[in-house]
Amino acid sequence: MVDSIRLSVAIQKSGHLSKASINLLSQLGITLDIEERVLITSSTNAPIDIFRVRHDDIAKLVMEGFVDVGILGENILHEVFLERKRRAEKIDFSIIKKLNFGTCRLSIAAPKKMIIDNLIVLNNKKIATSYPRTLEKFLADNNISAHIITLSGSVEIAPNAGFSDAVCDIVSTGCTLKSNNLHEGIIILKSKAAIIKRTGFFTPEKLKLIHELFK
Repeated sequence: MVDSIRLSVAIQKSGHLSKASINLLSQLGITLDIEERVLITSSTNAPIDIFRVRHDDIAKLVMEGFVDVGILGENILHEVFLERKRRAEKIDFSIIKKLNFGTCRLSIAAPKKMIIDNLIVLNNKKIATSYPRTLEKFLADNNISAHIITLSGSVEIAPNAGFSDAVCDIVSTGCTLKSNNLHEGIIILKSKAAIIKRTGFFTPEKLKLIHELFK
């Protein structure tokens, strides 16, 4: 479990939030020597350990109390929250701060021949996604019945491969959708990076460090 003296921070080991998270920590005055293959790094000027892990694991590590703080996308946080709620698992976290990077959106997209101008067109359709719980809740909230196909990656190929009628995936610039002949229809969730912390007891020294760093 977490150390009572040192502050542990989990960040994405690779991907669009990795470099931005490292830059943020550097701007906060945390000196790090990041090596690509080294996944645990200790600051040379502060009692802080950085854990570089899979994006999907950050929220779990915080909620289970294995690390103190995590930097991740709200899209992942939302999906993990819904999944843990469904499984009746521990959900203990609070958002310290929302950040000005990692801006994206979770959207439903489809081949150009399928016009998504309202939710009704999704009834009885097959939708591929890596965010099944978020999509499931959105469809249920809007009384739409659709078949959700869960994929861990390469979601955009699903319609052209005949796996699905549409996709629900993260969109930043829209270039990936365009290159796969898909067009964006309905935005489900808007997301940015956020800093979260575990709930529960913190020593006064550690709580002070968190407040000083992430105020």
